[in-house]
Amino acid sequence: MSENKKFEKELQEAFRDAEFEPDGRVWTGIELELEKAAAQRARKQLKVFQWLAAASLALAVGITGIYVLSDKQSIPDARETTQPQASLIDESPPVSGLADDKHVKHSNPSEKPNRGSDGMKRPRATDTRSFAGIPDVDTEKTSDRKETLSIRDRKTSLSIYEVPKPAALVKSLKIDLPENSPDPGQVLLAKLADEERKLQQKEKKSVKEKWWTSVGFGAGTFNPNVSSPQPSFSMNSVRMPVPSQPSSGLAYSVGAQVGYRLAKRWVIQGGLAYLNQQASYASSIVMMETSTAHASLNEFVDHQENLIVTAPYEVTASLQYMSVPVQAGFVVFDGSLALLINGGVATDFFVQSVLTPEFSGYNRTVITPGMTSPYRPVYFSGVAGTELSYRFGEKYRIALAPGVRYALQSVYKSDMNNEVLPITYDVSFRFRYLFR
Repeated sequence: MSENKKFEKELQEAFRDAEFEPDGRVWTGIELELEKAAAQRARKQLKVFQWLAAASLALAVGITGIYVLSDKQSIPDARETTQPQASLIDESPPVSGLADDKHVKHSNPSEKPNRGSDGMKRPRATDTRSFAGIPDVDTEKTSDRKETLSIRDRKTSLSIYEVPKPAALVKSLKIDLPENSPDPGQVLLAKLADEERKLQQKEKKSVKEKWWTSVGFGAGTFNPNVSSPQPSFSMNSVRMPVPSQPSSGLAYSVGAQVGYRLAKRWVIQGGLAYLNQQASYASSIVMMETSTAHASLNEFVDHQENLIVTAPYEVTASLQYMSVPVQAGFVVFDGSLALLINGGVATDFFVQSVLTPEFSGYNRTVITPGMTSPYRPVYFSGVAGTELSYRFGEKYRIALAPGVRYALQSVYKSDMNNEVLPITYDVSFRFRYLFR
């Protein structure tokens, strides 16, 4: 259950900044799509009614046509009492237009059809009387004549019953968008895909930062933290009338580091740095060498020879080391802005100590590693701090790393009566290069 909550929390953190306000055109496109869907449903319903209307009209036309044909065939002909029924359709080939003279058989060759000025055939008076039921003297003479009706005449008689095809009740919905205008739905999908791609790239970048190297420098304060021994009545204590009272000074460092990501939340860093720690002392002794007085510290009274007690004077001591720190770091949050919490151990190699007196009558003293040196050649310090970095490119980061360094053992050798456990507070500025 805790893993599920953790996963949900990480998912919320990942999509916290993924919210964005869609463009107004997106909402317009969504509304247009909804209108299209509604119009399609309306068209489907109207198509059903159109088919029903068309079927009803077709049925009505069919019934009307059957009724008209049957009504024409049911008209009584007076000629049926005296002769067989005449053929209504000419057996000659169909021609366009009305029946011609050559397609009509006349009982009397000398008889010509009655036509008007427009060429159309006119019914004779005898024919009118026959249909009206009045006896016609010429009925027998024209009994063998066959009445014909062309196909065009029949079509003309039925054309009055034709019903025009119903037009569409609802026209198809057509949406006019501006020219060269992208589909709003496609724009929304493209934006979502772009956001998803950015999140994936963000995760990949955080995972791809496996190796990196950095250079930087730092500055801060240095406290020698000297512990004075218990006073005694030895001869050495008589030779040191004024105890040393060091004051805090400055410290700076320059170095390079290499880092490696062990896991998503854990990293390890190591490197090489040059340290310079300065503090001011009040000294009351000098060391004589060939009639030349050199500056010294009261702490060295039991370790050096040829010391002479003098009036108190100020001495600036500069300790120089080469340090090799190794730290493990925990990633609090990662991304363009990242925060690490570091902690580890540094191995400090003594280089030299320079004692610079403020009194011009004494010479400067340089103490290097060796048997006569009061300093340990190597000692260990604990280091801890944080590192806040910002990625401003695919391969670059800048970082601020405030930290503290505390000596785990005295910088003096064990045969010295005094212990010095210096503490340094500094802030480093680093420039990091990421390997991909």
